Amino acid sequence: MKKLALAAAAFGAACLLAPSAASAQTIPGKPVPSVGGWKPQDKITPDIEAAAIWAFNQLDVPGAELAEIVDVYTQVVAGTNYRMTLVFTDGNLWEVVVYRKWDGAYTLTSSQEK
Repeated sequence: MKKLALAAAAFGAACLLAPSAASAQTIPGKPVPSVGGWKPQDKITPDIEAAAIWAFNQLDVPGAELAEIVDVYTQVVAGTNYRMTLVFTDGNLWEVVVYRKWDGAYTLTSSQEK
C-alpha cells in the first residue's frame, strides 16, 4: 500500500512540474490561439481544399464554379470545423462552415451568401 501511495505522489509531482500548454513557447507576432477557438489558416491545405469543394458541391449554384478559397479558419473539436469564404466564378461570395468528423464524413453546418 505504501508503494502505491508513493507512486501516486511521484506521479502527482511529475504532473505539477511538467510544462503545460499555457507555458509553451510562442512565436513573436503571432496570437496564441485559445483552446477550442478558431485558428486562422495562412495556406490552403489539401484538407481545406477538400472541405471547400465538398461545400461548393452542396450549394449547387447553377453556372458557377469555385474560383478561390479565402478567409479560412479551423477549429478542432470532435473532428474539425472549417469556416471559409468561397469565391465563385460568377462573383458571388459564400461564407460556409463545414464540419468534418474523424471518420471523414462532412456536414455543411452553415452557409450564407455575402
